[in-house]
Amino acid sequence: MKGSAKMSTHNGAQNELASFTPDPLQDLTIQDAFIISAVYAVRGNEEKCEKIGSLAQKHPLFVEKQEHTAARVNKYTNLMHSENSLQAVEAVARDLKPEQRKQAFEFAIEAALADEALTEKKKQTLQTLADKLDLDRKFVGRTLANMPHKND
Repeated sequence: MKGSAKMSTHNGAQNELASFTPDPLQDLTIQDAFIISAVYAVRGNEEKCEKIGSLAQKHPLFVEKQEHTAARVNKYTNLMHSENSLQAVEAVARDLKPEQRKQAFEFAIEAALADEALTEKKKQTLQTLADKLDLDRKFVGRTLANMPHKND
């Protein structure tokens, strides 16, 4: 009997701790959302993830030091490797306004196409991202049509 009381206290402590442990996908900043979108678009490719930090430093939304941006990129790259990456994208869609979702998509395209043309595989990834962000199909079509294409 004493053991079961101890067990329920232990479970209660775990539940209490869980309620104070922040969900990394709760209350995303716009910078977090842009990075998550870009990490998804590059499919966790380490070399391209490094380029996300460089792109961010050129973007007016990122006024933080480069090492802070790099830490964000690493955080979300690791998280999206260990978790369902679409859950992270769904959190972006939940936390951003429609115009911000468009901007995040455009940022993701920049990351995915860094020095490369749009392949069919990348196009499919970006289309999935656009669908999860609930973007207008005409906007997505126009945006992708303006990208340099490459046959796989």
